[in-house]
Amino acid sequence: MLEHLNKGDYIKPRQGETKLGEDFIWLGRDWRDEMTSDQLKYVIVGVREDFGPRANLGKPGAKDFFDAFLTTWCNFQSNQFLNGKEVAVLGCVDFAKNLKISKSSTYSLSELRQGVEKMDEILWTILKDVYKQNKIPILVGGGHNNAFPLIKGAAVAFNNAIQALNFDAHSDFRNTQEGRHSGNSFSLAMESGFLDYYCVAGLHKNYNSQYLIDTMDAKKIATLYLEDIPIGASEEFLNQWIEVKLKSNRKLGIEIDMDGIENIKSSAQSPYGFSLRTMRNLIQYLAGDKRICYLNITEAIPDENNQSAKAASYLVGDFINRKT
Repeated sequence: MLEHLNKGDYIKPRQGETKLGEDFIWLGRDWRDEMTSDQLKYVIVGVREDFGPRANLGKPGAKDFFDAFLTTWCNFQSNQFLNGKEVAVLGCVDFAKNLKISKSSTYSLSELRQGVEKMDEILWTILKDVYKQNKIPILVGGGHNNAFPLIKGAAVAFNNAIQALNFDAHSDFRNTQEGRHSGNSFSLAMESGFLDYYCVAGLHKNYNSQYLIDTMDAKKIATLYLEDIPIGASEEFLNQWIEVKLKSNRKLGIEIDMDGIENIKSSAQSPYGFSLRTMRNLIQYLAGDKRICYLNITEAIPDENNQSAKAASYLVGDFINRKT
């Protein structure tokens, strides 16, 4: 189910230029042995699926995002400001094509949720081996359901629960008893003992039910609603909030749900959210934090103007350009 990729399918070479994707290490079947280099820090893992958003009553389309992203990002320029020599491309887990839940081509809600459970099991075992090589996975594509296998893989590999910082309009802390989907990764991770602490910034007051608000309060989740950020507040305000809320002694997962950025095509696109500039500044601020163990770019859908893929490419570029 893990498809290793041919760089020639993504890079558009041009004489006199070096494209970012030409710097990458493109891993193959022996990827566990191939990513042992000390120079290598980041491992790109793609996911083709929209089972999670659809199982959460959201829009389809996230299954097509990874390829749009990788084509865009690979063709950024490699130069003195950004290069990809610390990056490997592991490949793409193609659930959209290979995960068979039933003989029918249209799945019921219960079948979609069963599919998400299967995806959880496949993904966390792959990611666990990336963590064990002390590399930082960057997961791109699919729904926010994939936060759970990222968290579980890290907790198992490091033998300790982690913390997560999520930039999102939604809490994704729904009841786990209704079945797996993109809206309950963090609640499941906490119930399972893999997530010790959770912060979510950019929540919309219109999108979170009173039940969810009460549940998050009871679990001592750190929440920052977008409406409560002072008008005209600088990025320093957000940086200070993050600094105060995070725990000092836990590995840290960074989550970017693209529906938390204004006017980005996603499973829950909104005209209201963080600006892309603000989100870039936040990632630049966070990127040097040595607690970070993964980055998840999720819920985006390709658009005809390629804006969502470009936005994700800027964010991943900011993340790997961290100063350590």
